[in-house]
Amino acid sequence: MQQVISTTYKYTSKKENTPTNRGLFHDFRFSFGYDNLQQDGISKAVGSLTVFLHTAGKGASCPYCGHFSHRLHSYYSRHIQDLEVYGHTLELVIKVGKYYCDNVSCPQKIFCEPLSFLARRYGRRSYLVEERIRSISLELTSRKASSLLQLFHITASSSPCLRILQQCGQHNPMHNKSIYVGIDVLPIKKVRII
Repeated sequence: MQQVISTTYKYTSKKENTPTNRGLFHDFRFSFGYDNLQQDGISKAVGSLTVFLHTAGKGASCPYCGHFSHRLHSYYSRHIQDLEVYGHTLELVIKVGKYYCDNVSCPQKIFCEPLSFLARRYGRRSYLVEERIRSISLELTSRKASSLLQLFHITASSSPCLRILQQCGQHNPMHNKSIYVGIDVLPIKKVRII
């Protein structure tokens, strides 16, 4: 029999996330305003904070069929960048559960617990970080916005700045009304004199 090795790190136990470095922020408690996230600990590195969280729910609803399931498959870590705290970059490491969908008519057999209240699906930045990137990118070029975002301890190159602006244009095309118009190329009609 051939053994399959997964490239995704999975939690197999129900132990809480444990920080690797205990420092000044060890007993500091964050209040995110979400009832279903509970803090396990904090790890501090040079210029950055990592907050370890886990979801407090004992089950989740399937995003495809809506069936609520309690049967746990495994855990995985989701890393989400959030706004700075006391001049430190903040990263949230959330232990999220994967559940079996018991609905026989649902094509999805295993689904992940959604974090739609905090970030987009497959997103690595919170909604607050995306809003800050959007507001700065609307006023500056993408390269200047990228360098200014580093002062706010947000790592984003020029490509994510443009990508977030494109999403803004798709969902809300009248988000920013500009009163200035730039002319890049002035068409000149050749006139032939006889």
